[in-house]
Amino acid sequence: MQKEKENKETTFIKFNGTNYIYQKPNTNTNKTIICIHGIGGHTELFADLASYFLNLEFEQYNVLRYDLIGRGHSDYPSDNKFDVESHLKQLRDLIVHLELHQNSSKYIILGHSMGGCLATLYTNKYPDEVAALILLAPAGLLEKSIAFKLLDYCPSWLVKTPLRYIQESGWRLNFVDPWSPIANKIVSYLYELHTEVPTIFDASYECLFQFPLTNLEEEVVTSLTTNQTLPILLMWGKKDKILSCDPNFMKWAKLLEQKEKLLACTLYDELGHDFFIEDPENVFQDINLFLQHFL
Repeated sequence: MQKEKENKETTFIKFNGTNYIYQKPNTNTNKTIICIHGIGGHTELFADLASYFLNLEFEQYNVLRYDLIGRGHSDYPSDNKFDVESHLKQLRDLIVHLELHQNSSKYIILGHSMGGCLATLYTNKYPDEVAALILLAPAGLLEKSIAFKLLDYCPSWLVKTPLRYIQESGWRLNFVDPWSPIANKIVSYLYELHTEVPTIFDASYECLFQFPLTNLEEEVVTSLTTNQTLPILLMWGKKDKILSCDPNFMKWAKLLEQKEKLLACTLYDELGHDFFIEDPENVFQDINLFLQHFL
């Protein structure tokens, strides 16, 4: 069942509870980039980046953006499941619905933070369908800190209750300048979204408990070695306050180098966790160069 709705001058469609937008340029292309946001994100975070790919002068791409389970305008699951399997099924169902798995051209997956980890695990299940993997400050190799260990023993409500009062601080930590115009714009939109869909907060923190963000070396290695020729672009902001560049960037880079992947790395000296929002034009240029070189 599908239904359309208007949201911020962009037409979104809902399929099986997943809110998504599949945009196509004027040219007839079968190349598609799938964008996966982070644990507390939503589709609009990729709006600027998507516009560049839709308006390339020569090589244009279709762009698929969607809200993860319970985030944005996607439905909150009745079974309260936010584990890896639920997220993988959501993405697979959407890809099959749009028949992207049947295209003559493989699709490209771009994932940010938790979305980068999800993109990697998805590629493991369907290696023959993915043309390239673009990882923006991916989670999955975080160390099991004391804070994460406590999550294993604390009921979710005990953590969520105090975090409700400091959520704006968390949103602003994604940016180098937490009070910049772009940070203010994103935080303002998140407040509007939270007012409209209060359950997005619960979804983010249930996902924090259920979706593994730490110690996934074995799973990631398996994912990255299944497709031996898979081109991978790893990108990070050096001033990332959410997933620190040191040591997280090096852990991913070394893992990829050891597995002899077709790897490109890009670091941004003055940008943070949401670097693709802080400077979408330069990030787009770097991604486009990568795609032109490897595909």
